[in-house]
Amino acid sequence: MKLYITGIAGFIGSHLDDACIARGDEVSGNDSLICGDRTNVPAKAKFKACLPGWAAIRFIKDELKGIVFLCIQPRRLMRD
Repeated sequence: MKLYITGIAGFIGSHLDDACIARGDEVSGNDSLICGDRTNVPAKAKFKACLPGWAAIRFIKDELKGIVFLCIQPRRLMRD
């Protein structure tokens, strides 16, 4: 199955990515890398950095079987 994961380099996204690839899915995704880390994304996944979620999905949506939207915009909880 072809899946697209936004927030793919984050904690949850990277674990979901690993599980999907292990079961044979074709995974691609994006991440702003604000909270995620590029090293969390397996080499088998197609990765785009810093693309807004829906803008990245728009050009490949016809080929997908599923979209997992995990990206968030972190907000500052504490001020200096």
